[in-house]
Amino acid sequence: MRSAPASDASAWRNTLRRYDALVFFLMTLALTWIVWIPRAMGFPVGVAGRLWTWIPAITALVCAALLYGRAGLRDLGRRLVRWRVRWWWYPVVLVGPLVFSLIAAGIAMLLGQSSACGTAGGANAVSSSARSDLSDLDVQRWSW
Repeated sequence: MRSAPASDASAWRNTLRRYDALVFFLMTLALTWIVWIPRAMGFPVGVAGRLWTWIPAITALVCAALLYGRAGLRDLGRRLVRWRVRWWWYPVVLVGPLVFSLIAAGIAMLLGQSSACGTAGGANAVSSSARSDLSDLDVQRWSW
């Protein structure tokens, strides 16, 4: 005698659990590009454009919750705070980015630049100049 078939939701969840790393990667890639494509085209993306760097972390939380429930979220949180490294890695990881940023800013000041990108407008000036260069291309000449 056969057992009762699993519900569609649990079968779907079990299939996704089998490929959980792939699910995470594809969700992160899709959500990141949903923000980046309009941004690269010059459209304003609002708050999502400013928060795009958090997409992998948000995706990790969503995947853990959907695939494994509260136990998955608890396991993810436990793994985030458990480091198995020597003691001297803690200051390197926690203070290292600050030291690197200060060194980069110091070098930029020594070179006489007003910002790290070398322009007063920073990255926005670079992207707007790149957009204007692209608009000057002769598209008819390159079309098939």
